Amino acid sequence: MSCPLKSVSRSFFTIFVILAATAPLVRAADEVFTLDPVVTSVTREAFAADMSLAGPITDSRGWTRLDRTELEAFGVRSVEDLTWFVPGASTAPPYGIAGVPILRGDQGEIFQNGQRRGFNRNMYPPSLNGVEHIEAMTGAPPASYGFATGTGGLVNFITKRPVPGRDQTTLGAVRGSWDEWRWTVDTTRSLGEHLAARLTVERVDADSFYRLVENRSWQAALAMAWVPRTDLRWDLHLEYFDASFYENPGTNRPTQALIDRGEYITGTSVPVQGGSGGSYFGNTFTPTGTVRLDGSQVLVAPDDGATARIFSLQLIGNLVTHDTLRAVSRTYFEHGRAEKHSAYAFYSGVPRSHTLEQRFELDGALRRGAVQHDWLAGVALRGEERLSYVDFFNEAMNAFDLTLDPATFRLPTNQFFAVRPVPGRPYFAIPGARYPRPGGGTTTGISQTLHSKLVAGSVFLQDRLRWDSGWSLLLGARIDAVHVRTEDPLPPPGYTPISDKLGQVLPLSFSASLHRPLTEKLAAYVTLNRAAAVESSSSSGGFGLTNNALPEEVFENRSDLVEAGLKYAGRDQRLHASVAVYHQQRVRTNPRFGLPDEILVRGVEAAAGVQPADWLKLNGNFAYMAANYIDGPLPGSVATVPQFDPARPSDTFGSYPAGDYRIPGLPRWQGNLMAQVLLPSGWNLRAWGSMQGEQNLDLFGLVIIPRQFTLNLGLTYRRAGWELALDCLNCTDEFNWRATGSPFAGGDLVTRELPRHWRVSVKRTF
Repeated sequence: MSCPLKSVSRSFFTIFVILAATAPLVRAADEVFTLDPVVTSVTREAFAADMSLAGPITDSRGWTRLDRTELEAFGVRSVEDLTWFVPGASTAPPYGIAGVPILRGDQGEIFQNGQRRGFNRNMYPPSLNGVEHIEAMTGAPPASYGFATGTGGLVNFITKRPVPGRDQTTLGAVRGSWDEWRWTVDTTRSLGEHLAARLTVERVDADSFYRLVENRSWQAALAMAWVPRTDLRWDLHLEYFDASFYENPGTNRPTQALIDRGEYITGTSVPVQGGSGGSYFGNTFTPTGTVRLDGSQVLVAPDDGATARIFSLQLIGNLVTHDTLRAVSRTYFEHGRAEKHSAYAFYSGVPRSHTLEQRFELDGALRRGAVQHDWLAGVALRGEERLSYVDFFNEAMNAFDLTLDPATFRLPTNQFFAVRPVPGRPYFAIPGARYPRPGGGTTTGISQTLHSKLVAGSVFLQDRLRWDSGWSLLLGARIDAVHVRTEDPLPPPGYTPISDKLGQVLPLSFSASLHRPLTEKLAAYVTLNRAAAVESSSSSGGFGLTNNALPEEVFENRSDLVEAGLKYAGRDQRLHASVAVYHQQRVRTNPRFGLPDEILVRGVEAAAGVQPADWLKLNGNFAYMAANYIDGPLPGSVATVPQFDPARPSDTFGSYPAGDYRIPGLPRWQGNLMAQVLLPSGWNLRAWGSMQGEQNLDLFGLVIIPRQFTLNLGLTYRRAGWELALDCLNCTDEFNWRATGSPFAGGDLVTRELPRHWRVSVKRTF
């Protein structure tokens, strides 16, 4: 798709190269670059404790940290890319947009500098431009972090910070396959002895392998650090993100022949037998044959689109009152709006999304006899507001033949049912409540259409007891009380909007972890963890009405975790290894049916890293995961079409015999390996690859994505402030697939992974 910015883009790139070439050289021509050592543990002294997860919980849980050099070397640009580096992470983006990671078979949460951000299942793909480091912890979050919406684990974005007394600027440009252009500016300036600022800006202008899919975005992050004295520091982080992109649902009508050979069933929609003429919903169609697709044909029409505009502010104050006591204040505010619309009749509009949290912490140390106590105590107050309009009832994914003109994917609006026009927008959504019909009965409602306001107050306490023998015991607990009020923002004309409110104390969150050193380099741990959880109604959070009431069940969920593991750390920081076994159960009641809707995930995660020399670094991880429903799934909770049959309607609200089904869209096992080799004169070779086991695309395992392999290669040259890099991604050009949906979704859609593609980047630091 042509874009008027293309010529401007190329001119900018030329100007950038000229400016960078004339910049003063600050590094010697014979400078030698070495790889950073493998990081095996992080202490408060070595890494900013006010930003990081580092501390007692990292001694007693499996976790992963990616530093800036690793993020840049391996091109980590989205939460999906974490699949390579975090054992237990998987790629199953809901309809092509991953707002949160998938960890241990469930949705996770995103934190920023140790504080939970607003929930974003698939409202927009978050930018990592302003991120310096990433930490990931699999499994339900520890008690001190509070209730979760996604209980699979958490990812902590540690943002870029300035360093007082250091001035530096880096300019970067990336040119990739399918006309991808990306430009970055990262500059740090000292504004005095105690004040510094850092500005990072990223512009993305990219087409795609997938037909009609493109991405245009701006992201800017401003960080300021004020250190008036050695015991006090304030950090301010402002971020603005403006994006225009597409929700890519992938390819419809999946069969085993499509997965194995790319063979797609063609044909046009006809009405359901006995139904009204020309109906798309609940449709069947007459097959006309098969054709081979390359995977770029996806269910996207010319007028489809998605937008997001997000602003966030975070202020962190860190005061050390004396040697053993520290006070931390964290303030986070987020304002956002987003919209997604598809011609096949899906719509999601979030005109208002607000999150505000204030968290105060005190941590200190004291000794009582033979026991050392490292304690943490605090309170948190959180407010959320979500206004959301949604319609997915009218989706008719299997009605459309992807070999035809994409303009034919449009579902006629005269075939919509139960919808109302969205105020101020040319789209339709379904009300969030049910209203009386003339002559009896009620209208259709959907809980995702909502205007929800939440206020939550929390108190938490954590203590790590350490004995001189090296044993330690971590105990933590947190109690959360919430008050929620929800109103339907889309009532029919003449009706008063239906609303409800609810106050509730959530289940107690607690953690208990025992850590024991076995040798100087080897330690063992066992952890019991219960995390309170809530069930949001829309992709941006919020709580909707079910049968015109706020169901208490959405605030009574929890996730129970038992984990045990071993950790090895070499004395010279060049070798580390860990292994963990876990048993995690999501305890949830479905508010629509009042019945249990639970999953059980059991598995093993292992990771290791070795750096035998300054010029060689190897890292790898492996995960085995058995994720199953417990006597489920509930009626209507899974969409799946057994071995896609054109004579049957798309089974959107199916009812299946209860059983311990394997959760579709998740591989049983996955192994990853990353290698970096530093050659003389600034050359760096990189290779990273992945192999994963087969996965069921549908609930019954009738369509299976087989075992898959991916290999990426990279080459970098650094000298005198310059960095040039060339990457070949999926260099063996594997014909791989992924499920298009979050866990617990079925097999109506599948997306081909990107074929072989290239990326060239240049950076100049001065």
